[in-house]
Amino acid sequence: RTRRMASSATRESVAAYVATHELEPKLNAMLNELVQARPENAQSWMSGYLANAGGNGAPATKASAGAAPVVAGAAKPLASVYALLVDICTSAQKSLYPDVTLDGHYVTECTKPEWGEYQNNTALSLYGKLKGTPGAPTNPRAVATALVEAMHTEGARIEPGMLGKLDVSGAGFVNIHLVRAWIEARVLDAAVGGMRPPAVRTCKAVVDFSSPNVAKEMHVGHLRSTIIGDTICRVLEFCGYEVLRINHVGDWGTQFGMLIAHMAREHPDFLDSPPPISDLQKFYKAAKVRFDEDETFKHEAHVNVVNLQAGDPACRKAWKIVCEASRNEFSKVYKRLHIELDEVGESFYNPYIPAVVSSLEMQGQVSI
Repeated sequence: RTRRMASSATRESVAAYVATHELEPKLNAMLNELVQARPENAQSWMSGYLANAGGNGAPATKASAGAAPVVAGAAKPLASVYALLVDICTSAQKSLYPDVTLDGHYVTECTKPEWGEYQNNTALSLYGKLKGTPGAPTNPRAVATALVEAMHTEGARIEPGMLGKLDVSGAGFVNIHLVRAWIEARVLDAAVGGMRPPAVRTCKAVVDFSSPNVAKEMHVGHLRSTIIGDTICRVLEFCGYEVLRINHVGDWGTQFGMLIAHMAREHPDFLDSPPPISDLQKFYKAAKVRFDEDETFKHEAHVNVVNLQAGDPACRKAWKIVCEASRNEFSKVYKRLHIELDEVGESFYNPYIPAVVSSLEMQGQVSI
């Protein structure tokens, strides 16, 4: 945490590092934005400024003017400004009125800079809960005034040096001013020690994204899902989650009976000499035309679906050829976007279907 940077030696090494690398203009610009920033955007903005400053985010090991100074505990999670304020305000409320419970919290951003950075709007709701009870405050401002003292106490315990002036305005709003020196230390901590994940409880996360259909081209919808999904994965991985990147491709179903029948007609020796299918879209369209116009072909396609699901070797071989051709095309896109995925297609679940159906029949949920 940034309060560990309070020693004079650390301050001097930070100052030397900032001066050597000419970081002061960028840090000042970052600070001005951070003071008024939305808490969820603050870390990403700091990361951007750090990148522009030429920093690599790696913790330093030297305290000389030419090297980033040592910041104790730089690898530990860092709570957001907003999370700290919610913790302080909630603790202050509980210390004053332990028997009163409010739904959610009431910490918001100030709409005007002169009011401060944030507001604690708990007083009005607390007054409504306390009204009519023995020793209840006479008005919301009295509640807010009590909260101010309690917030200073809890702030000194939870995050020393963070809270500056706290004043009551209006009907009972507590305006919160953050200490500039605390913000400066926090920004320098990020610039010198690199970005750190928030303090969250981690677990295993499954993210299902991209999921194109075999034998068809990826379209913009797949690209959108791919980029958003990868972004979610990277954020979770940075926070310490165990992330399963699942690509649930469409590699099973009726269309494969059609594709297998078309392959058997176009490449009768495919079992011994697998054909190089370079244009899957063209292959799919030709199969679809034949499926729509030829009843005999349509019947073959339906039979192939049944055989494929039953594990027929010839159908499985043709199916694998088509899937591999698609996989190669998808891979080109993923490599260009630097995206890693674990393919778990629709076919993955085929062996489990009989047991699921049997279980549902036994429970009387389905009848086949």
